[in-house]
Amino acid sequence: MNPMNQYPPRPTMTDEILEPVVVAFIATNPEFAKRCGPDSVQDIVDAYSLSADGFELCKYLERDHGWDTSREDMDTLDELGSDVRARLKQLEQEWMTHNNIKPPYPIGTKVKCNSRRDIGFIDSICEYHPGRFLVRPEAPSDVDRKHSMRWVCKFEEVEPVSEASA
Repeated sequence: MNPMNQYPPRPTMTDEILEPVVVAFIATNPEFAKRCGPDSVQDIVDAYSLSADGFELCKYLERDHGWDTSREDMDTLDELGSDVRARLKQLEQEWMTHNNIKPPYPIGTKVKCNSRRDIGFIDSICEYHPGRFLVRPEAPSDVDRKHSMRWVCKFEEVEPVSEASA
């Protein structure tokens, strides 16, 4: 059993979290705000994806919500992603602090990273993303070795692997 199961789930991006970020984003971009209509916040929330850049977001808004977007809109909406990721990072940090979450396994532990479906060794705690390990692949390729490849794996997505089951 993963020790992380004892804690509430990690925050994920939901419409309730995204909406105030979009409202603040529009408010801090007055030229963009002038081009927005009354349903703009909800349209953006509906179309938004953490993996979408400004171009993709504009295409979704055109296709699904009838927007007529410009290159300027694409550039502006490109910046929304950093605001959203910053908010999610803040919520994750608060989640870790509030629940007193510590790394469930020590550095050097051989683990399976379930999101990658691969095995490696915990190399360190990620200093840029809360609640994540940097995992060194067990069998790195030449390219992985050359570039010191590490996977970023959430604490709850790793489980120790015994030598017998590896």
